[in-house]
Amino acid sequence: MGWWVLHVDLDQFIAAVEVLRRPELRGRPVVVGGDGDPGRARQVVATASYEARASGVRSGMPLRVAARRCPEAVFLPSDPPAYQAASARVMATLASVDTEPWVARSRSRETTFAEDLTDRDEIAGHVAALARALGASVVADGRQVTHVAVKVRFASFATPTRVMKLRGGPTTDLDTIERAALAVLEKFDLTGRRVRLVGVRTDLLAPR
Repeated sequence: MGWWVLHVDLDQFIAAVEVLRRPELRGRPVVVGGDGDPGRARQVVATASYEARASGVRSGMPLRVAARRCPEAVFLPSDPPAYQAASARVMATLASVDTEPWVARSRSRETTFAEDLTDRDEIAGHVAALARALGASVVADGRQVTHVAVKVRFASFATPTRVMKLRGGPTTDLDTIERAALAVLEKFDLTGRRVRLVGVRTDLLAPR
């Protein structure tokens, strides 16, 4: 039996969903992020169409900067429920052409702060809460966690990620997941740095 490869380009997925809902935007530069108002502070690009990227617009960039780089772009607010619904349809379609059921290999959560944080204890509190909530969701679905990763976005928009393999092996213990996330956070140098976003990712053991 020969092998075959299915390549699906989801690089501008969110922008594609918006264009599908608004066909008149096809071929135009589209930027999606925040509430869609580049005049407001602390709004960042979630994704941009290829036409907008040609002008230098990138994910994670402040909307104000995106507007300067591509003033003719159409700015739209993020609509996560619509993207989740579209993603479910895409994954269902992919599953229908695959002999193996599709299962998530990881799951993540993140939070963006209204004001940058500098207090390590406060940052750690958010990471712990994210890890426990994420772990509860994963365990409720009958999955086990093998690795825990933490992402930190600084005021400069640098966004490093660190990851740790659980030494005790796959687990469903929420305390273990939370402790691992806090241990990963210790790998970051937060001294004198302003943090605008933190995220936690769990890598999951493949179901049998």
